[in-house]
Parts: sequence; structure tokens; C-alpha cells
Amino acid sequence: MDTSLFKNLVQALLLFFQEAVQEFYPNNILETKCQEVGLGINTISLILQTWEQIKPNIVTMLLSKTTSSCKLVDMDWSFGVTAASDDCNNVGKTYLQLKLVLQDSNNSVERKHVFVELTLDQFYQFLASMEKCKTLLDLVYP
Repeated sequence: MDTSLFKNLVQALLLFFQEAVQEFYPNNILETKCQEVGLGINTISLILQTWEQIKPNIVTMLLSKTTSSCKLVDMDWSFGVTAASDDCNNVGKTYLQLKLVLQDSNNSVERKHVFVELTLDQFYQFLASMEKCKTLLDLVYP
């Protein structure tokens, strides 16, 4: 087998399973996705069995990679309403400002201040993502 073909296949599988973890696919959706790419019933059955066995390990690995980069030290937030803007559609819109204080896991002294401004829709998407993360953490660390 050609090594570049094998490498591309492995990368595609990794992306597929990474999406499955990020979107927290139940087995029926994972089965549907496998059918969409044209896999046979025996292959899908094998993937689903293996997935159930390795899913907790994959989730733990992804969470450890994510949380090892920076530690959230402090967070400050405020809501506001746009009073004036170049775009008339933005006047009167609600927004959320977040100030995150992050500490690098490799350097315990240096802290980064990250400022984020979100629309209300973006905030609700962010909140849904955080709730998904909490669900994953509860699954891995009961």
C-alpha cells in the first residue's frame, strides 16, 4: 500500500472521529454517517463496537490536550447595548464583553488577558458549547 494513501486515510479517520467527539454523536448518528460514506454493515458494526470501547479514552485525551494549554484564572463580564454604530442594524443590539485571565501551564508567573465581545446569539452558542463540555466532563469524571 502506498504510504501517502495510508497517511491520507488515517488523517480522514482522525478527522471523522474528532468530529464525532466534538459533536457528541450517539451511535445512531455515527452509524448514519458511516452509511453515508458507503461502508458495509460488517464494517459499521465493527466501528460501533470499537467506538463504544475507546470513546472514553478519546474524550479524556482530547480534554487533557485542551485543558493543558492554559488555565482560566479569572473571568469578568458585562452586558451592554450598542447606542451608536456605522451600521444602523447594530444600534440597540445587546452584547456581552468577557475578560479572561489565562495562565500558561508551562509558565506559572505570566498571565494573559483576553478580551472577547459576543453578540447575544454568539453568547448562547458559547453557552451551549460550555454545557456540552460539562456533559463530557461528567461522562469522563463521574
